[in-house]
Amino acid sequence: MTIRVSVWHEGDGTLFTKVFTSSRGARYPDTLLVNRQSPLSKGKVEELLDLMASNHFWSMSETAAAPNVLDGEMWLLEGVRSGQYHAAYRYMPALNPYTQIGRCLAKNLAQLDDSIISIAPYPANQ
Repeated sequence: MTIRVSVWHEGDGTLFTKVFTSSRGARYPDTLLVNRQSPLSKGKVEELLDLMASNHFWSMSETAAAPNVLDGEMWLLEGVRSGQYHAAYRYMPALNPYTQIGRCLAKNLAQLDDSIISIAPYPANQ
């Protein structure tokens, strides 16, 4: 799955969503399930950027310790702010500020249902 937000000078943006499946494993995607491009309002863009800032995305470490398993999900969140690129990779991330950003992208913005991706809500009291 790839979800990309392009932010324009006016403050609004475009959301690009692609979801693949594969009969041969995740490394060999062969079927495109979702291929959407949709506008994002200035308010939705601000909501995402505020979430990234409040969850300290721009200072997150690039990697975190991976659990000792042989299979699982690899998440990559990337961004550019003031011309500076930042990336944070996580292997099977737990519910935390990192996954809250991913959930915002997949559920709130791309509106992918649980048949495509299931991400538990971030606990409200944290």
